[in-house]
Amino acid sequence: MPYTCFLLAALLVPVLLDDDLSTLIDQLGSPRFSTRESAQQSLLELGARVIPLLHTAQEHRDLEVKARATTILHEVESRLVLEPVRIERWTHPISLGAVVEALSQSGGRPIRLDQVKGLEHAQVAPLPLDVEPSYWNVVRHLEQSCGVRAVSVMEGEDDETTVSACLTLVASRRSAPGFVKDQGPFRTKLLSANVHKNQNFEPTLGEMEEPEAFRVFTLQLQVMSEPRLILFATSGVRLELASDELGHSLIKREHAPGELAGQLPIFESPLMLLDGGSGPCLTTTMELALPEQPGRLVQKLKGTIPLTVLQRRSTPLQITLNESAGRSYENGSFRLAIKSVELAPVDAQPSVEIELSTRENTDSALASLVHGPGMNLAQLLEHLCEVVDSQGKPMTVVPIEIDEESGSIRMRLAILPSDPSRKPVRLAFYDAIVASQDIPFEFQDVPIP
Repeated sequence: MPYTCFLLAALLVPVLLDDDLSTLIDQLGSPRFSTRESAQQSLLELGARVIPLLHTAQEHRDLEVKARATTILHEVESRLVLEPVRIERWTHPISLGAVVEALSQSGGRPIRLDQVKGLEHAQVAPLPLDVEPSYWNVVRHLEQSCGVRAVSVMEGEDDETTVSACLTLVASRRSAPGFVKDQGPFRTKLLSANVHKNQNFEPTLGEMEEPEAFRVFTLQLQVMSEPRLILFATSGVRLELASDELGHSLIKREHAPGELAGQLPIFESPLMLLDGGSGPCLTTTMELALPEQPGRLVQKLKGTIPLTVLQRRSTPLQITLNESAGRSYENGSFRLAIKSVELAPVDAQPSVEIELSTRENTDSALASLVHGPGMNLAQLLEHLCEVVDSQGKPMTVVPIEIDEESGSIRMRLAILPSDPSRKPVRLAFYDAIVASQDIPFEFQDVPIP
């Protein structure tokens, strides 16, 4: 009976042929507003299937069709960016090393496994059938069943594999992560709660006043994404609720609910791209109020983290380095000029000097992000350009001689081959898709130090 119902449901789903899709594209330019709106909604619902047609429609002779096709394409791609990637299910126990390899391939960047003897050979049971095999669900499954814990890779390590990794799975006695919430392609984690006690000495004329003691209560939040994404924090955390078990509000008076209650003091700006060696990861510190007689727990902490995310398109423009000096290239929203290429300098590392700017037809959301205040164009450029060897494998590059201007950046990339036999051959130049998402978080019973 279930199979009969499934077959009947499948037969009731309309099958649109290419001619039908072309008709919908043409209807975007209909003289009737209702027809244009209906066609646009139908194309939105079809999703990824119509992306190639929408790209073609952006060159349509009808300006209305061009404009609506661009709007639909942006919406469809944004929705796809915010969908979690899934890995293939395994039906019998396999090694932890095999699962890590599958995660690395699906996420686009490697995961580093703690060098504990025998850990990579530990057997991992299949996921429960009612759990989707998404990136973070699989990571959580490993944390719960294999005695490991996922942490962001620390910056400053020299090993090339480490630098290119996004996560490290370290051996841990804890069977499961603590204050962690996984949703879609994002993981939100409460890293720490701290109370700092200080003595404030304020000298006055002729005498020293009694020191005034005060306490500062802070919580540190981290949001991580699947490694295919690049994170931007467009503002601080919006804190909706923070209270202890005695009913005291822990939101500071100067922060009304819903207003910005968190900042990014570490990064000097609320708009920052952070990915250098530690994966797509943003950290923010919130200062909360601490009553004279506080409770023992933050009974409820609730808020949202506004994010803009960027994903490289899957097909880069491949530029042969030894033929590129003095040339300019365009790919989607960006223009790249190759100023100079030095592949075999004497007593120096190979390098390439490039300049990145946006084109006039850049998507408005992407343009506002790139040209927004506080944007770190140097790190953005590192994500859009990748130097590869003859095997197509990425090589480590270090940005030097950075020169930023309004809306463009000029940079020399020093290429650091880990093996002298590896030679830089091509530069992969990517276009990008942009999407926005408010990431909700809610934690309960957080101990107050």
